[in-house]
Order: sequence, then structure tokens, then C-alpha cells
Amino acid sequence: MTKKLLTAAAAFLLIPSLYSCGTHEMAAGGPGGGGGGVEHAEHVHTKGDEFTFYEELEGRAPDFTLVNQDGEEVSLSDWRGKVVVITYIYTHCTYACPLLESKLITLQNTFGERLGKDLILVSMTVDPERDTPEALRAHARLLGADPTGWVFLTGSREDIDKALAAYKIRYTKSKDGEYNHTNSTTIIDREGNLAYRLNGLHYPRKVLVERTKEALGRKE
Repeated sequence: MTKKLLTAAAAFLLIPSLYSCGTHEMAAGGPGGGGGGVEHAEHVHTKGDEFTFYEELEGRAPDFTLVNQDGEEVSLSDWRGKVVVITYIYTHCTYACPLLESKLITLQNTFGERLGKDLILVSMTVDPERDTPEALRAHARLLGADPTGWVFLTGSREDIDKALAAYKIRYTKSKDGEYNHTNSTTIIDREGNLAYRLNGLHYPRKVLVERTKEALGRKE
């Protein structure tokens, strides 16, 4: 890798560390600590002045059973045969989470009729104490989320922590109840395999669209 590319990569990776739900970005790992989770191979791509960053993942996506905005238990395995795109949020967040969910809105607008049929969008909370099904339902309405294909997940603290750890999402909670957490988006293919992880806040929307389109094109 050239010195120029290394410099660009270093600068890009520093950007999300300046802006998160709290005061700093969390590195990938389990809640409050490292460990566990997915295997991956890192891919850094450049095209002219445009810089994009994502990781190509390998292996089965860890299953989970959580509670959706309607108070119903749902599992990742329920969506076998569909591409699933997960981002990690909490509804009291004022900067990072709205930005991440705005990228899911881009997917909703881009794939339209395929939402719910071929594609499931998931917002998984890191704050289950406040993000009850009722709170998530109100949040979904504010976003204009299509309930046929965009699911908001909460659950017990234990179940949420287990799911977050499986996907290498770390968090810390401040005294005022706010969270610093890993900002990333995970794409799972139709067979339930990990496909891609997009790291940070500032990856271009078209990269998310392209990686999702690629996953949708894979045969079962």
C-alpha cells in the first residue's frame, strides 16, 4: 500500500472518532471490552479523490432473538432468504445515530418495493432501558420508516448485550445516561452469512447501496 493511501486511510479512520453519540468513537469489540465475533478481511478502495472503507466478512451471522417495535419476538433466522442490513443506535442520540439511520432511509428509498420482500433493514438499540417497543415505534414514525421492511429491535439488557458482542459493537454509558458506541453497519446475505461491515459514520451512501445491491444479487 502506498504512503499516500496509508495517509488517506489514517485520516478517514480518525473522522468518526471526533463525532459519535457521546465524546468518542468506540473500537470494534464486545460491550465495554474486546473479544468475540466475526472474522473478516479488510478491503480499502480508492477511486480518484473519493475514499471508501468497508470490510468483507466471512462466516455465519450470529443469530439473535430480540423484541421488535410491536413487542413481538423476532430472530435473525426469521429473515433467511432476505438480505439484512443492521445498524446500531439509540433514540436519544442526537448526532451519530440519526446520520446512520439516514443511510438506511437511503436504502429504503433506493430499493422501494424490494423492502420487506428481499431486504430487511434493522435498527438495533444499545439502550434497551429507554428504548422500549413503544419508544421505538414512535421513533420509527418520526423517521418515516416503512414497517413492512424496517425493524427496530430492543430486548433485555442481557439479550441486547449478547447480540451487540456477537457483532463486535462496544459501548460505554456515561453518568448522564448517554452512550458512546461503535458506529458501523452490517450487511448479511440471503443465506445468513456475513457479507460486509461499513465502519464509522462518513462512508459514502453509494457504497452502502452498492454493497447491498451486491448482496441482493447473490444466489441462495
